[in-house]
Amino acid sequence: MCQKAVGAPFAAHIGVAKVSLEWTRGEPSEFESSDQIYRGFCRDCGTYLYFRRALSERQSMAIAAFDRAAEITIIAELGIESRWPGLVPLPVEQLSSEEDNPGCLEAIQASNHQHPDHDT
Repeated sequence: MCQKAVGAPFAAHIGVAKVSLEWTRGEPSEFESSDQIYRGFCRDCGTYLYFRRALSERQSMAIAAFDRAAEITIIAELGIESRWPGLVPLPVEQLSSEEDNPGCLEAIQASNHQHPDHDT
């Protein structure tokens, strides 16, 4: 779902406390991509900005949307079950898969509001 949402082989995010965020050029728009899961984007240009869960105190900001994105250190790779063939794993110690959480993938699929792949 992250690949589809950002239109790329993977989505690179950095976790940020919501209370630490300050929007300086208007508020972003949101799309509820699954029940209680939102993806934010710029209402003016469409740039993807973040992923957040409704009840979480944090949200995952898109690293590439930052001015100095290359200075942000990537420390984990999540969702390794859907890594594109041919892409080399990141040199990080922390790896996880949605398959580590039984029932998680099924719950996400059941509440998904993104356009289904089989219709595209």
